Amino acid sequence: MKFSSRIVALTAVFLLTLTSALIGLNLKGANAQNTFPSSYFAPYQDITIGPSLQSVTQSTGQKYYTLAFISSNGCNAEWAGTIPLNQTSTYLPHLDSDISYIRSQGGDVIISFGGAAGQELAQACGNASSLQAQYQAVINQYNVTHLDFDIEGGAQGDSTSYDRRNLALAALQQANPGLVISFTLPSATTGLLSDSLGLLNNAVSHGVNFSVVNLMTMDYGSADSQMGQEAINAANGLYSELQNIFPSKSSSQLWSMVGITPMIGQNDSGGEIFSLSNAQQVLSFAQQNHIGELAFWEISRDNGNCAGSTTASDSCSGISQNTYDFTNAFKPFTSGSSNPTPTPTPNTSGSYAVNAGGSAVGSFQADNYFSGGTAATTTDTIDTSGVSHPAPQAVYQSERYGNFPYTFPNLQAGTSYTVRLHFAEFYWSSTGQRVFNVSINGSQVLSNFDIIAATGAKDRAIVKAYTANADSTGKITIQFTTVIDNAKASGIEVSQSSGTPTPTPTATPTSTPTATPTPTGGNLVANPGFETGNLSSWSCDSNDIVVSSPVHSGSHALQVTPTSSTTGECDQTITVQANHTYTLSAYVNGSYAYIGIQNGASNWTSSSSYTKLSVTFTTSASQTSITIFIHGWYAQGNVYADDFSLQ
Repeated sequence: MKFSSRIVALTAVFLLTLTSALIGLNLKGANAQNTFPSSYFAPYQDITIGPSLQSVTQSTGQKYYTLAFISSNGCNAEWAGTIPLNQTSTYLPHLDSDISYIRSQGGDVIISFGGAAGQELAQACGNASSLQAQYQAVINQYNVTHLDFDIEGGAQGDSTSYDRRNLALAALQQANPGLVISFTLPSATTGLLSDSLGLLNNAVSHGVNFSVVNLMTMDYGSADSQMGQEAINAANGLYSELQNIFPSKSSSQLWSMVGITPMIGQNDSGGEIFSLSNAQQVLSFAQQNHIGELAFWEISRDNGNCAGSTTASDSCSGISQNTYDFTNAFKPFTSGSSNPTPTPTPNTSGSYAVNAGGSAVGSFQADNYFSGGTAATTTDTIDTSGVSHPAPQAVYQSERYGNFPYTFPNLQAGTSYTVRLHFAEFYWSSTGQRVFNVSINGSQVLSNFDIIAATGAKDRAIVKAYTANADSTGKITIQFTTVIDNAKASGIEVSQSSGTPTPTPTATPTSTPTATPTPTGGNLVANPGFETGNLSSWSCDSNDIVVSSPVHSGSHALQVTPTSSTTGECDQTITVQANHTYTLSAYVNGSYAYIGIQNGASNWTSSSSYTKLSVTFTTSASQTSITIFIHGWYAQGNVYADDFSLQ
């Protein structure tokens, strides 16, 4: 990512100014505690341009930002390589007050070093100790807990600076316990470039505990309307690359290290555009996989002041949008909540038509009424010839995939409705590559469905029509469940049946199935209070132990013992029932205590005494087990846990 063109003019002004300029406010002590949640959205801003971040926070409620960039003037840390840290009151008059205001609202900032322009400090300082001193000066000046290193341009592939930087960062983390390090690196559509993998391996060899690898999912070099999917593909590639570097980390730990940073709107290549629908697609993926960070380049571009521009600007996105549309789109990620089903307008027409994974087209409204899954689109032309009741072309060019339900409310209880499911396979080209099941209000209507087998070819549409009665609450729920790869849907129509309805096809049963029993109300966690005096029924890191103090109740509790390279995770796999809602709770004591479900919901807190922490989740239609977890955070001290409950 790059500095704005304004920095050239600003440099000239600075060189003409007396060295006796006013000293900026030192923010040391303003925010001694790490206030970042486990997953967060922190967009970038070149602090030499753009609006006051205080005004952005007041307009949007956004509370986390990445401030760019610190680079070198010799071996001196300076904003944009030209503004000393003690001269910001003259040249960046909003900076200190912006940071103070953001923190007063419960937020915080990340300070980023490097960028595409200028010279990164590791290339300018002659040794690791002088480099560490410059990094420390920034920490002292702004009292930050998160540092980001944007390594691109001339710093990319420079193995000498890799060594120097990582030696300095390892020592910096020892001198500043809890310091969070992220690397922001150029991205291909398949993941990292080879020289960036070299940087990460070098960091590991020097003992740097980096928490996030942030992909710059931008500037691929040619026209591209699939930038959301490109970002998702890159993130999946990064996950595999991190798995190779950290083979002992769990899936949830690896996803928590993934960051995604697109360039909103028009990228530097003509026709390469990251749209608002791309943003929703990436947000859904980020929430589903609980990645560590979302960001974008940059706040000053988040407006529609130059809609239709085919070149990138520092001050506008180049697309038609409202001011701060991208900020407001990504902001919900910080809460860590899953993508909620939007609150629908009461349905008075008795019908719905939804473009799954896409925007409004014809009589089909934009994607709505879903829970979970990921959106994707294609530019392929879909063959709809011979299809009865086809949807518009754009419906078949979008999809929602994964395991997910659609729930359509406000229907007439007990009334018969026609349900049309629209499908087209635009990703796979052979049979057996995508297979899934579909049920309507609990009755399976498609079993081991293969779109290619049903249509005979890729990019060919098919419509499946059924009838179903709205349940006693006036809802119809359609569940899509994966067998191979991912279940998917392109469009869904629900309309009130007229005349004699066609019965929903069902397989002839060989026997009457026994109804699934309601789960018992008791606690499903084994050894929940560790009163056995050991870790029986739990699978824990080698440093975790059972202690007699402090306890919440009884005589024993669990001590989770994070190290500089582990979170001290303790797990237990538990049998559950499908399509049921459960609440997991535990009493925890310590900094950065996390409980949750692997590949699912989680929650965390920091406390100096036992505090009840809980998280609620719903199992999928085919789910028979879950794995619960408790862990702390790297080198943040012991966490104590007692009296687990799953009901």
